[in-house]
Amino acid sequence: VALWWRRRQLVGPAQRRGRRRAPGLEQAAEVLRRLDQALAKHGAARPASRTPAEHAARLHRRAHPSADLASVVIDRYNAVRFGGDEFGEDEVAHLHGLVRQAAERAKAERAEESRR
Repeated sequence: VALWWRRRQLVGPAQRRGRRRAPGLEQAAEVLRRLDQALAKHGAARPASRTPAEHAARLHRRAHPSADLASVVIDRYNAVRFGGDEFGEDEVAHLHGLVRQAAERAKAERAEESRR
């Protein structure tokens, strides 16, 4: 029983049933994780209670400099995660580049705010 419980804690539900997530879903989740980490590091964290799309809308309302890049990443995440789309060749690398740009913009915004 203890071994069963430990395995259950370490392995996700899809793996317990012998299924693996599609590679596109894993890639989409990773891109979103990186975006969330980058924005959080520079003062624009997304609370767990807010969906990625809601967070993008909030960034736009605040005129955050990373809002447009975050929206592109989040729109593709939603299309792959929920719409059944697949990433094109080199698209994941492009999205990671957008995440880096969003981080740089967020960092610059935070530095500007601290100088005010």
